Amino acid sequence: MIKTVLDNECSDKVIKQIEMLFNQEYTDAQWTRNDPYGYSPASVRTLAFDNENNLVGHIGAEQRMISVGGTEVSAAGIGGVLVAPGFRNQKLAQNMMRELKSYLKYNQTADFAYLGCREEVVRFYESCGFTRIYRTEIFLENFSHKKIVRTGDPILVSAINNGIADFPKGDIDIRGTAW
Repeated sequence: MIKTVLDNECSDKVIKQIEMLFNQEYTDAQWTRNDPYGYSPASVRTLAFDNENNLVGHIGAEQRMISVGGTEVSAAGIGGVLVAPGFRNQKLAQNMMRELKSYLKYNQTADFAYLGCREEVVRFYESCGFTRIYRTEIFLENFSHKKIVRTGDPILVSAINNGIADFPKGDIDIRGTAW
């Protein structure tokens, strides 16, 4: 079962399962709800459960206004895309992403989905309807909150309530920590 919920609707049990899923994947730190490894916390979560109601997949999103070439853009930053090892390679993450984007469109929370990622997962996000763009990105570093200006790392955008051609040109200031 896949469902999208607001973070504040998640039970303590679900939050504990999210923490366990993250800590299985990232063993060098402990995940916390409000400061997940220093990244921005999620306000919306798409969750996948197995037949015994155990969490096996997670995607987080947070809506904010970002600046793109001086234009205000409503974006849902995507992060925390995880699938438990026994459930990978079954298109679960693609189905979860489709559900999340549908939720964002239906609830009109953002015009675009936005994410930064490692080079080795670009093809996965492209298979989910994201388009790679080449821009300079400005954000705050995870823990120090030092302003970082970076060019060259993968940035991907997906249209939610607009067409991808409507995403403005220019440098991107995500006005906070990355997702």
